[in-house]
Amino acid sequence: MSLAIAFEMLLTDSSGRDMTDQIVRRVGIVLRSVPHVRRNERAVRELFSVRGDIVHKGQEATKDLRPARRAYAAVFLPVALGLPAVEPTSSEPIRMLVGDQEGVTTQARA
Repeated sequence: MSLAIAFEMLLTDSSGRDMTDQIVRRVGIVLRSVPHVRRNERAVRELFSVRGDIVHKGQEATKDLRPARRAYAAVFLPVALGLPAVEPTSSEPIRMLVGDQEGVTTQARA
């Protein structure tokens, strides 16, 4: 649970619908030049599947979460190093920092 919360805090600007997809997409964006980026995305998606089983079904975590921990470590440093460049008044600082264009209208991009 703590690892899933850590990903949420690191890669989202607010909670809402499709948060898992947003986090997995942002893992891919941050790690786009890292070998095995798809493996990291799968590990994070698996983590959130396990989280859902724990929260919604009361199941215990039985899967190996080491790949998700490695993905978090790989994502953390680039995001943390970019934080000084984020405008303090930005309403979506993480989206801007990682360059996530999903959900941004064409007009807003112009």
